[in-house]
Amino acid sequence: ILSRTRYDSEQVERTSSFDKLVDKNYAEFRNIGQELVDIDLTRGTAGCLSKKVNEGILVSTSGSQVGSLSKQDISLITKVENEKIHWMGYKKPSSESPLLSELYQNFSEANAILHSHCPRITYDSKMQKYSTPNYVRAGCFGEGKKIARTISNNGGFAILRLHGELAVGISLQDAYQKLKTRMEEAHER
Repeated sequence: ILSRTRYDSEQVERTSSFDKLVDKNYAEFRNIGQELVDIDLTRGTAGCLSKKVNEGILVSTSGSQVGSLSKQDISLITKVENEKIHWMGYKKPSSESPLLSELYQNFSEANAILHSHCPRITYDSKMQKYSTPNYVRAGCFGEGKKIARTISNNGGFAILRLHGELAVGISLQDAYQKLKTRMEEAHER
């Protein structure tokens, strides 16, 4: 089942530089995606990976299998204008693209953002200190402001109330380590 996206978007024509950009970043996306699944931070099509690049934001596509991404499962957000996502690729970017674009604007030092769905973290009572006070909807602009303070107060990590986790880092590996650390914390007794 493919996830439904709610945001307005426009696909722009793929270029050879897009293919080279995906080739350059593919192994990192695939490896981090596989790690997320291997340690149960997410499953199936839940969650997404993103990375800021000179050309925009590389992001896993809506409905992609996070643990076994193909090159066609990576899109490039080329610009966001008037709440419209302009993108290049084979498939529409993640339903979290509006949120990701807002967070990259709010956190200039961020080069990577990971979104996972680990029930052990999201619903653990001792982990609620990292949770946003309100539910964060997928596919909607304006949600970034709901979580910016929580991310800032928690070293680049937040639980999106009833909606998974999010880690902001200087690299995909850094964001992954933040998620992994919180998972280890959730398993401590």
